[in-house]
Amino acid sequence: MSTPENLAYLPCLSWKLLDKVDLEENARNYEALQQPTTRKEERALGRIEEMLLDGLPLTHSTESESLNTIQNSAIKPAKVLPEGKLTHTLPLDESLGLDEYAFTSWGDMHRHSIYGSSTLLLCTEKILLSDETIASPYDITLHIDAESNLPYDELNKMNTKHLETYLQTLVTGERWLEITARKALEIALKGTVPVISHTKLNTGEIKHKGAIDSAHIQGVLLTEDDYRAAQNEMLRNGFMAGPLNSLTKLYGHIPAEYEANLKRAKRIWRKVVDLAGH
Repeated sequence: MSTPENLAYLPCLSWKLLDKVDLEENARNYEALQQPTTRKEERALGRIEEMLLDGLPLTHSTESESLNTIQNSAIKPAKVLPEGKLTHTLPLDESLGLDEYAFTSWGDMHRHSIYGSSTLLLCTEKILLSDETIASPYDITLHIDAESNLPYDELNKMNTKHLETYLQTLVTGERWLEITARKALEIALKGTVPVISHTKLNTGEIKHKGAIDSAHIQGVLLTEDDYRAAQNEMLRNGFMAGPLNSLTKLYGHIPAEYEANLKRAKRIWRKVVDLAGH
């Protein structure tokens, strides 16, 4: 089969592009992993990794009517779902082999009407550190827009370049943990509590090849009270949810119910900064 003209400049082209991605080479190209660190900073980074694994759950949004099925089975990739089941997997995802992955976010305590009003809280360590997990800073469809409804070999030249860039961001879950910890330390050194958002501490998109067993589900958010409680617990563990940060900026101060945990979060990060020798 000949290579489509518009993909002639995409190296390592394969009908399973993900199989051709060198995840370790990608990791070496991340600026965060290129920065030298002191022995004290390494200890601080180890502490931050513990905080990320223990205090920041992976999340998966779904429709309420799907909860029972998932809780009794697994979060399944689109490829193995029953025919006709509504998914958000697009032809571009399928052509890349991403329909074989179950998708999660990390610390996204926000109700997403497009994906479903319920959010599952998942065990970060079991999933993120799995050999079957890869991560990227963003969803490829954020940069390709309308052409997401096309397989990758039909993308125009500009979107093929976007795809190439995306593939170069993919790393293992373990490496993504290291990258995220380093970015969190950088934020903490500026004297602020890390905010989980695309523009602050970007925790990216986490993709697990194959189903995520229901044994890894740690909780479910259904009501607004559930989401507020989850955001408060997240703050208690040292991380501010994006929606809470937006609310704080809107009112000029954090709502009273979060004040105690904000103070706690600041203390946690001051200790981390001290541990780093700064």
